[in-house]
Amino acid sequence: MIFTLTRTAIRLACISWLIYIPLQGQPLPAPPVINPEIQQGVEEIRPQIITHPGIVAWRDGRWLWSDHLFNLTRYIDVNVEYTSPDSMKSMVNIGKLEGEVEGIFKNVGISPYANPDPGKPDLPSFHLLILAHPVRDGYMFAIIARLFEPVQLERIKLDDRVTMQAITWERSSINVVQRADFDKELNATVKEIAKQFAERFQFFEKLRLQNK
Repeated sequence: MIFTLTRTAIRLACISWLIYIPLQGQPLPAPPVINPEIQQGVEEIRPQIITHPGIVAWRDGRWLWSDHLFNLTRYIDVNVEYTSPDSMKSMVNIGKLEGEVEGIFKNVGISPYANPDPGKPDLPSFHLLILAHPVRDGYMFAIIARLFEPVQLERIKLDDRVTMQAITWERSSINVVQRADFDKELNATVKEIAKQFAERFQFFEKLRLQNK
């Protein structure tokens, strides 16, 4: 039996009008009418408990949140990190998992290697952190996927040789599986999260091309 919890799972394609929030401080456009089906996917949040990377907007007396991958470069580094007790170290092939993610990215036009300017770090970077531990009659594993990008903060001015990086997209999953299913379910979950990111990239890429 498999128990899975996904944070901010696929409820995002719903708020396409938030995508058009300009990046240069222009006024926010009026949102189009959202039909009841789409409205169900909008996530309403209180300002004091915003815990998701992305954008927030005040609409009709409430805060709404969305991820925002508009104009994201297609050159994105891929890194998988695995942490577990010594008894489980050999159970995960990091290179294989990185290859799975890279294959999914390539299918939507993402090159899995960053292309930074000289003297800059390898950003953006898609980082997949896997934590695993044995439990009774099985294993528990958690996966946290994050996109790191270079950002500029109004509160500080950094030297040209210094880069501030921040998480701009995130998904996570916690799973408890039987021992015999560990490898299969871990691989399936990694692929699913990579596909979620790839689908969001495609969504925003289509918007970019439509608005050229």
